Amino acid sequence: MQSVGIIGVIGVVVAILIQGIVSNWMDAVSIYICPIGAVLASVMLFFIFGKKYTMEAVNTGAKEAEGRYGSSLESMYIQDLHYWHL
Repeated sequence: MQSVGIIGVIGVVVAILIQGIVSNWMDAVSIYICPIGAVLASVMLFFIFGKKYTMEAVNTGAKEAEGRYGSSLESMYIQDLHYWHL
């Protein structure tokens, strides 16, 4: 328990000290690279695995299955397509 606290304090101190050095790089990662990863994940789900597999995975353990129309997953897919076709 004590070692966890020591490592936590060291991590906070190091993070504060390097904040000025890595802030621009972290901004670029969070603004550009993370959204690209999300779009690639949606492409993988829908185009590689197919809609049937994707909907089965989404509905696993769900109380109510995602419907064919008005589904949040389908609207996310449509938004991704609109984003890439602008």
